[in-house]
Amino acid sequence: MFPTEIETERLVLRRLTRAELPPLEGYERFGRRRSDTVVEETRFVSWEPHGTPKETADFLREAEESWAEREGVHYAVYPAEGEDG
Repeated sequence: MFPTEIETERLVLRRLTRAELPPLEGYERFGRRRSDTVVEETRFVSWEPHGTPKETADFLREAEESWAEREGVHYAVYPAEGEDG
């Protein structure tokens, strides 16, 4: 139903899984304590910065379950090869 990866000229979107982004690494990226500007950085996404590593682990598990049940998909967004980011 949903592709596991989408590529554009400038971006690569990959299905978000615990294998793609381990929970502790995800918390370092999504966590409230990451930076003073994390709230501003995440204002255009459908979730708020995570408060604990468990919250990140739960988010990733739910993303995998949503995929398995064909209800939806969350993507990690990366710059394409040769793009800054």
